[in-house]
Amino acid sequence: MTDTNRTIVIGAGAAGLAAARALHDAGAPVTLLEARDRLGGRAWTSYDIAPHPVELGAEYVHGENVVTWEYINRYGFNTNDQTTVMNLYGVLDGNLAPAADMLRTTGMALALSTHAAALDANPGDTLVDAMRVWVAAQGRTATDDDWAIWRSFTRQYFAADPEQIGAGEFGEPTFDGDGTRLQFRILEGYSALWQRMAEGIDVRLSTPVTRVKWSRDGVQVETEAGTIEGRRAVIALPVSLLQRETIAFDPPLPAAKTQAISAIGAGANGKIVFHFDHMPWPEDLTLLLTGDDTQLWWRPGRLREDEAPVITAFFGGSSVGRFRALGDDAPTAALSVLEGALGKNLGASLVSARFVDWEADPWAGMSYSYLPVGGAGMRARLAEPIDGTLFFAGEASSPVRPSCVHGALDTGRRAASEILAING
Repeated sequence: MTDTNRTIVIGAGAAGLAAARALHDAGAPVTLLEARDRLGGRAWTSYDIAPHPVELGAEYVHGENVVTWEYINRYGFNTNDQTTVMNLYGVLDGNLAPAADMLRTTGMALALSTHAAALDANPGDTLVDAMRVWVAAQGRTATDDDWAIWRSFTRQYFAADPEQIGAGEFGEPTFDGDGTRLQFRILEGYSALWQRMAEGIDVRLSTPVTRVKWSRDGVQVETEAGTIEGRRAVIALPVSLLQRETIAFDPPLPAAKTQAISAIGAGANGKIVFHFDHMPWPEDLTLLLTGDDTQLWWRPGRLREDEAPVITAFFGGSSVGRFRALGDDAPTAALSVLEGALGKNLGASLVSARFVDWEADPWAGMSYSYLPVGGAGMRARLAEPIDGTLFFAGEASSPVRPSCVHGALDTGRRAASEILAING
């Protein structure tokens, strides 16, 4: 194989971009391959729904200390801090209820105690097992409505149904040092940040990879546009694509690696974004939690001077498939929930609606990862390089910061550091 020192990074999401940026900045030759016709993977911004950016994938910067700020500051981007206005409304007995009423429910107590209950769970327990034990230990009674609120919270937050999630795996992600102010938005949108991060790098869009031939001597990466040779490769793909064997590896990946890939859950999230001709919700509403498949609503333009009347329903787990099954009627079903919560007919005020289904996206196949029972340690195993030739990045390979953009960025930088350490 080739004796070039080039690294080929496969996947131009946050992890792949961070790896390619770090290698390029260090003077190491790098080529970044992306199957889509755009950068960013599961962090994708729309600039045509409203006068301001609307995120179709990842929404927030989660923490005032996370690595994302390095790029935000480097490229001169602007943000707003949503933390101070994260007031939560809910739907109780079919009516819109403020945060004070929501916080008195057992359903919200379940949501706020999920992490602690999971840490106390027995090995082999699912998250729903852990919460049933917690309810009994607290001497509480949870109604069907309480459990519905909790399931809505769990599905959107963890991208899976609670029966799928391993409670015993909650001790692994700590997000230590990320900070306590957890909700910032990039005013220019994530996609604008990706464009700046890619500047000067050999980026090849619309270039799906079909096969990676590898040995200790180098790699041959086969694409629909031809074969590219390099010394090393960074695999920065969603774990779902590795599970589906979208790329063939020759020789096959070692058994320990394929076991890790199989053991990590590929989560599902979706969004339905509504644009109205006026703002029909309370002026101070930021979040709206429901006990149905729409789960959590938020305003993408909150705190912007140019905020348009846009609201997003964000949902996860099996709810995504149920909306998908409705086809073109999915927005109508979600709209009826919002109408019921607000007590208003909104059809005549609707300008547009857009359903984004990350699980059905051919180059994603998922939103973000979760750990089922038995998944402990598999993220770290996924992250391990192979023979100084294949390196792995992506949020699913971050034991400490999975399921977020800054976790993905961390793993891309980690893979680049591993390569640069070998290069000397």
